[in-house]
Amino acid sequence: MKKNELLHVHSLLLALARQFTERGVVSDEALDSYRETGVTPMSLRAARDDHVDAVLELATALGGSLDAADPTAGDDVDEADDGQPVVAESE
Repeated sequence: MKKNELLHVHSLLLALARQFTERGVVSDEALDSYRETGVTPMSLRAARDDHVDAVLELATALGGSLDAADPTAGDDVDEADDGQPVVAESE
């Protein structure tokens, strides 16, 4: 992924994190590991690898908080014999 694309993904994830924090879906403390990176989407002079680390921290924090908020998430997904998710057909 090019740096400009990575910056765009970083911006989108941060916007999502802000909305989730405002709605109480994600706690502010859950994003501490992301903040410790010191890299934001506006850190244009930061190295690409620094943005990769920041995006991974942010995605991990968001995913972990969502899993913790709904421990039954994914339980209603049926799997075929090969372990792949089965898409329900509309009636």
